[in-house]
Amino acid sequence: MTNKIYDTKESALEAIKISPYFSVSMLSNELKNDKELVLEALKKYKGSYPQLQYVGDELKNDKELVLEAVKQRDDNFKYASERLRDDKELVLEAVKQRGDTFKYVSERLRDDKEVVLVAVKQRGDNFKYASERLRDDKELAMISLQSAGYTFRYVSERLRDDKEVVLVAVKQNGLVIILASHELRNDKEVIYDAISHSDSEHRSAILQALKHLNY
Repeated sequence: MTNKIYDTKESALEAIKISPYFSVSMLSNELKNDKELVLEALKKYKGSYPQLQYVGDELKNDKELVLEAVKQRDDNFKYASERLRDDKELVLEAVKQRGDTFKYVSERLRDDKEVVLVAVKQRGDNFKYASERLRDDKELAMISLQSAGYTFRYVSERLRDDKEVVLVAVKQNGLVIILASHELRNDKEVIYDAISHSDSEHRSAILQALKHLNY
């Protein structure tokens, strides 16, 4: 079945009903642009490959179909048209459905605070995909760090010298204290929070790292 190419809509629909592993790749080039058929295949597919990569170019530019694909797998968005990955309305909806889709959006929208705000609320580590400008945005950094302390490595140099930001980060992940500014690495409150929110193994590593960095 995996080597067969279906060139009639009827036979393809029947195969889709029978197997949850029917792939769009098994459709003829003409049928890969049949929206009704491809939608049915996407909804039923239970396999492990992003199916949007096999869809015809016309449908990769179809909002309804792309959103349905994103419901199934976040990495389907990687194969959406360039236009749709730069469509703010669609991107906001996609990111709300699946936070992981943010990594595939256009450079322009990675520099859009409204989009990035939704993305980091969904997944704190989406902060690393934001533009350089927005990785200097304190509000976004704070939201990200509250759920993913290790994203402190992606914040700007300016924010690494912001005590409020650093305290949030070390409470989530004490080890990131080594990435703070020299002044804050030597701040007693910051050191205390980093150590008190770490297990014994990490406490030792933090103290050794600070000793090495500060002397």
